[in-house]
Amino acid sequence: MKPMILTLWKEFEELDGPIIRAPGRHFPIIIATRVRVTTNNYLSFSTSYCSAITVAPFLQQAMHLDFWYHSHALAIDKLIDNGSYTDPRVLLPHVANNRILRISAALQQRTTTAWIRGIIEISFRPQKLFYMACPQCHQPNSFAGTSIVQCEYCQANIELLPRACITIFIADSSGSLAATAMGTEAENLINYSTAELHYLYEQKIDLASYLMRTLQKKDKTVLR
Repeated sequence: MKPMILTLWKEFEELDGPIIRAPGRHFPIIIATRVRVTTNNYLSFSTSYCSAITVAPFLQQAMHLDFWYHSHALAIDKLIDNGSYTDPRVLLPHVANNRILRISAALQQRTTTAWIRGIIEISFRPQKLFYMACPQCHQPNSFAGTSIVQCEYCQANIELLPRACITIFIADSSGSLAATAMGTEAENLINYSTAELHYLYEQKIDLASYLMRTLQKKDKTVLR
C-alpha cells in the first residue's frame, strides 16, 4: 500500500474540499482524472486546470474499494499516522536489478520515468543549496522575512522554512544526466541539515568543494 497526497487547487479546493471534509465522510472514495504527478513529497498528486473529481460515486467499483478500505483500515491509519505519504522507503521501494536501466537506455526511452543507478556528483555551477518553502505543500515562495505569510500556492498561513535543494549529476559507464535532490534526501547526500546549509549560506561560506568530495563515489539508485 502507498498512501499518496492529493492536493486540491483553486476551484477544486473550494468546491470539492468541503465535500471531502464534510462530517461523516471518513475516507470517502474519490475518482480523480487528469491529475498531475508531482515530486514535492517524493510522489504525490495535484489537480490541474483539466482535472475532474467525483466524490463518493455510485459505482460498483467504488463499493468494492470502500469494502477494501474497511478491511484494511487499521493498517491504512497506521501508514498515515507514521507519515508514510512522505517516506521514500514506502513510496519508492527498492526494485529488482532487472528493472534498473543504464542511463543511456533510460534517456532513449519514450516514458518519462526509469530506475537507474550511478555515481553522484554535485553540479559545478554556483547554487544556493536550499529554497524558502511552505512547510505544508513544499512549494517555493517569494516572500522575504520571517513573519507569518499566506502561501502563494496552498493559501495556508505559514512561516516559510528553508528546504534543501541541490543540483547533482548521476553517471554510469554509459552516460550521465542532471537531477535535483530535495529535502531529506539532499541532506542525507551531503551530511548537512537544511538549517546548517541556511546558516552557512548566511555566513557566505562556499560549500562546493566539500559537497563534491561528499557526493563522490556514492552509489545510489534513484528515480529519474
